Amino acid sequence: MSFASKYSHATPLFNVRIKEPAYTSLADLFSEYGKDHVFPIAAIYINTKGMYGPQAVIAINESTLVNLPSHLLKVCKEMIHDPEAVTAINEGHAGFKIYQYTGKNGNCGFSVDWVDIQ
Repeated sequence: MSFASKYSHATPLFNVRIKEPAYTSLADLFSEYGKDHVFPIAAIYINTKGMYGPQAVIAINESTLVNLPSHLLKVCKEMIHDPEAVTAINEGHAGFKIYQYTGKNGNCGFSVDWVDIQ
């Protein structure tokens, strides 16, 4: 892959166009759908204007955005710059499941396992 093709994104990467987005959290989705539900990834964005620095955001459809925990920022940036990942997302073959964990400080947290959608 050439330098230009890897880092030049003059055209939109993802096919979905976000219209009147509503943000939700992994906790809310987990509460409503449970641990076995597979959410499609329609697009991945990096919100650079957050109060706590850059944050990864996944669009699961044209109107629902999900804020991701900070530990997923690096992998989401990698996905955005990976042509195979972008193609899989645009073709509807990428998704995630939510899992719950207990952090070092004893607080409950949520993260995702990436899944292939056939």
